Amino acid sequence: MTMRRTRGSALLVCVAALWLGACATATGPAPAPAPTAAPGPPGSRPAAYQSEDFIVAFAQPGDTLETLAERYLGGADKAWMIEDYTGLRAFAPGQEVVIPRRPWNPAGVTPGGYQIVPILTYHNLAEQAKGRQLPQRAVVLTFDDGYHAFKDHAYPVLRELGFTATLFIYTDWVGAGRASLSWADLREMAAAGMDIQAHSKTHADLRRAQGETEAQYARRMQAELEQPQELFNRNLGRRSPILAYPYGRWEEGLLPKVKEYGYIAAFSVRRQGNASFVRPLAGHRSQIYSEMTLDDFVKNLNVFQEENLR
Repeated sequence: MTMRRTRGSALLVCVAALWLGACATATGPAPAPAPTAAPGPPGSRPAAYQSEDFIVAFAQPGDTLETLAERYLGGADKAWMIEDYTGLRAFAPGQEVVIPRRPWNPAGVTPGGYQIVPILTYHNLAEQAKGRQLPQRAVVLTFDDGYHAFKDHAYPVLRELGFTATLFIYTDWVGAGRASLSWADLREMAAAGMDIQAHSKTHADLRRAQGETEAQYARRMQAELEQPQELFNRNLGRRSPILAYPYGRWEEGLLPKVKEYGYIAAFSVRRQGNASFVRPLAGHRSQIYSEMTLDDFVKNLNVFQEENLR
């Protein structure tokens, strides 16, 4: 899976994919209408055959993924659909190219295994040399807590590359000092395409503490989970549908509380990727540390789990 220039939230797209995979049914496809032919030059074969689900085109001299996507899918930004389906990046004149018109495997499951989405988690940052080429992998980038260092170091690089990221912020830290982001900072970055989501109020463990009564726990969860929603609504004009568990800690008894306050997806810091059938309130993220070697980092980028599903 290659890195692509995107607009909007990569994490929201990931969450949508998880929901689609979790809700997918095994119904068969409706019968497709008979394919139609798009005319080519007089005396030649058709330029393409089209059905409801696919287009079979014949590459013209100079055609690329982008020109084919522009011609048949309505925009060069959909070139990745052709690349992912065909596994090809270049075409010879006259070569047959099958172009999908819609998602063909939303769950990402094949007889040999299933697709997983790695979500990388960073915390505080420091300036480093940037001479290394980025790995050619598509991942979700997340940054926790709300450190101002994100705006100083990561934000300019992401904007230069055309990438987005998700910031999980705990609201007691917002505007708390020079080291933290302010609501004005967050509004600025949200307007530029960064995704801002919740990380609780105080960054305390959300699991029920030993000796904590049910009433005490309910009051604490109202503060930890509802107060961020109120502040998001007041300062960003919307509530937060996604939560990162502080320290990645959760338990089954916490999940009804998370749903009660309007979160549809939530993530721990278990070091593994996310299949389409992962539980939406029990997603995974991999923490990235400054002392990691490149080999250590690459281990977090696995995008396919081999498994014989026959």
